[in-house]
Amino acid sequence: MTTATAPTPATTSTGCDLDHIYCPCDPDTALCGTDITGATFVDDVDTACVVCLDLEETDAPCALCGSRA
Repeated sequence: MTTATAPTPATTSTGCDLDHIYCPCDPDTALCGTDITGATFVDDVDTACVVCLDLEETDAPCALCGSRA
């Protein structure tokens, strides 16, 4: 069995004052499930979505591709 390392997910803001993390396999959907289509890309941990952060920190696999954030 071979495994590959997934690229580091980027962060984005949906304009709702939260920054979300997403998997490169679907940049329009945050790890928490929020639709982030057309969002502005930022990198601000102070306003990060706690659900996205928890999923990233627990190394939960992406629901679509199975890679780890």
